[in-house]
Amino acid sequence: MKHHPVIHPFLFAIYPVLAILAASLSFLDPIQAIRPLIVYILVTTIIFLFFRWIFKDWHRAGFISSMVIFMLFYYGYSYRLPREIHFLNITISRHLLILCFWIVFLITLASKWLWIRVRPQIITNFLNISSGIALLYAIYLLAAFWFTASKDPLSNWSRPPNLSEDTIKLNQTYRPDIYYVILDGYAGSDVLQKIYNYDNTDFINALKLRGFYIAESSHSNYGETQLSLASSLNFEYLDYLSFAGGLSTSRYPLGNLIINSRIRSWLENAGYRIYLSGEYLFAEIYDPALVFFSTEKKRLSTFESLLLESTILEIMFEEGDVNISTYTYQTHREKILDGFAEVQNLIRKPRPKFVFVHIIAPHPPFVFDKNGDPIQPDWEYTIFDAMKFAGGKEEYIEGYRGQVMYINQLVIDMVNQILLNSSTPPIIILQADHGPAVLMGSSLENSCLKERFSILNAIYLPDDKLDILYSSITPVNTFRVIFNTYFGTQLEPLPDKNYYSFGDRYRFIDVTNQVDIPCDLSEQP
Repeated sequence: MKHHPVIHPFLFAIYPVLAILAASLSFLDPIQAIRPLIVYILVTTIIFLFFRWIFKDWHRAGFISSMVIFMLFYYGYSYRLPREIHFLNITISRHLLILCFWIVFLITLASKWLWIRVRPQIITNFLNISSGIALLYAIYLLAAFWFTASKDPLSNWSRPPNLSEDTIKLNQTYRPDIYYVILDGYAGSDVLQKIYNYDNTDFINALKLRGFYIAESSHSNYGETQLSLASSLNFEYLDYLSFAGGLSTSRYPLGNLIINSRIRSWLENAGYRIYLSGEYLFAEIYDPALVFFSTEKKRLSTFESLLLESTILEIMFEEGDVNISTYTYQTHREKILDGFAEVQNLIRKPRPKFVFVHIIAPHPPFVFDKNGDPIQPDWEYTIFDAMKFAGGKEEYIEGYRGQVMYINQLVIDMVNQILLNSSTPPIIILQADHGPAVLMGSSLENSCLKERFSILNAIYLPDDKLDILYSSITPVNTFRVIFNTYFGTQLEPLPDKNYYSFGDRYRFIDVTNQVDIPCDLSEQP
């Protein structure tokens, strides 16, 4: 009798690990896939041997095992129903509906009535071939990524030196603490008023009362977080990356520019300790020379959290009190609160220090209402903005407005603590990397640039030297002005420009003359 090996349960188990790895290689270290791969194979082995013991048949055990693997490891792919389904005034949880389907389905497949009417070898061969093709496709995706990455013009890129600025040494006679707080997606007051129907005057006046200068006509230099931060932390434009326009989508150069920024090297040489938050748009960053601050709670790695979204364990993280995943709405709430709390915890650390925190708010997802009460969006966790936002315009506007109101409270509390507990007057920069995106389309022509580029830019300077600032200052000039004033440098101010590059990250289009054009609100709800 011809032997028919039963390998498809293992191939089906390996596929989601490799597929999700292929989709996330642009921002993850592939070594993160090793632990979940081992776990998946071990779980599959236990399931397979258990059903072999129950049914005394390798083919039947393999078939049921594969179906169970689908239920356990592919659950998230059927997880696109509304959170609750209403039928005849009865509320049914989507989890209950999906689980009932799987239970009935598995009982049917495991029934003796079915198996006496099929040829097990045919099913085994079919599933072996199907799972093999799926696995080969995942391997192809991985190989295609590595091949493309090897041809990427930024694969071995290094920042070109600027000898006139890179070698500058800071005057160390006066070294105030510096707090650089990025409030992701925080719009300027005019955009908040006209698009989001929110008057931010009370918050702005509260900052002014505490000594802040508000650059009321400020715009971001770029419309994307990593471009914006790479520019502001090196106080220069990224023109030297424009050669990769249309040729590269790699984020690695931007991550390197953020971690190994000019601000870092200058301040470290001046005796500063550097504190950075540890996450930028899902890309985990680490440098043992830096002092990172983050929550001490133990959670899954970034890759494991992404993989979790496709498994049945998602039920525990959404419905239960289990919170070890990096990507849940509860975790997102904690990240926001932890960012503000950690800044306050660092106030009494020995000076001088540079504290940089990137808080992903009021940017989507909208997880707080105006009072700070939790919001649980009615779709699986996502951080996407603009056209990829899971809700509609009405949900965006309402959610954004409420989250801004609560973030304002957290900002004022943080500022109060910094000013009250700093032994020497600090420098505080509250700045957005870009604006919100409810009116952003798929191209330059159908996007509201005023909304995307208008930002909050509030700066507190010691000794009331606010006259060095101006209303239209952009982030690229923030530290040029500060270093010239407090550290004795003579950096030339750069023209305040704005660049659009959505869809093609390094193809920069100068839109400086368009960022103040009023938005077309005709389609606004």
